Amino acid sequence: MSEVVALQVKGMTCGGCKKTVENGLVALDGVENVNVELETGKVEVSFNESQVTVDQIRTAIQNKGYFVEA
Repeated sequence: MSEVVALQVKGMTCGGCKKTVENGLVALDGVENVNVELETGKVEVSFNESQVTVDQIRTAIQNKGYFVEA
């Protein structure tokens, strides 16, 4: 079953940051689609909840050096 989560991410400043976050998330099993809005810091992720959790998605973003707001 697909779920969608929207996260607010701080620290993304350029297209390279956007690509880093996208690549880090699509590498996770179960992530189906990623939409990063650089201007607002919004990261929307479609994922299969039986394969990956929101916490794993947050951790993947943080591991790339960005801050995910609660």
